[in-house]
Amino acid sequence: MESQEEQNILEKSLRINRIIWGAIFCSLPVYLFIAIFLDREKLISPDLGLSVNTLSIALLVVSVVTLFLTYLIRKKLLDPGSFSIVVSGSDGKPVSRIQHAAARYTGAIIISAALSESIGIYGFVLFLVTKEFLLFCEFLFLSAVGLVLYRPRKDELMTYSASMSRKE
Repeated sequence: MESQEEQNILEKSLRINRIIWGAIFCSLPVYLFIAIFLDREKLISPDLGLSVNTLSIALLVVSVVTLFLTYLIRKKLLDPGSFSIVVSGSDGKPVSRIQHAAARYTGAIIISAALSESIGIYGFVLFLVTKEFLLFCEFLFLSAVGLVLYRPRKDELMTYSASMSRKE
């Protein structure tokens, strides 16, 4: 059981993670609005001689692989036995297991969110090249699914923190 101070550290970390995650999640509608604007203003020429099917299938495969790799990377980052605990911070004082757990969890959240968001970027690039708006929306949806799957969760942070204390 964590002390009140440790609980406060974890709560603060969770708030920061949710802000980071929310900011990344909110970038998806930005891509959508840019695509709508570009489509309305006819600023994109879809005739580039590329095979839409080939490109969309390739990017879809990359997106599915990205989601799977995100799962594996996150799992590895949140494995308490995969890395040693940092013994001192920048000021030379020992870093508590709670601070270490919070920092590792934040890293996992940022990496998971960035990889999940990259799927939306793949879709945006596909839209710029092919002008296939519905296909772009499918990639945005897949990106949002990844972001929701790998969102910061209090129970996950608490479980991870507890597993770090058992490691000591």
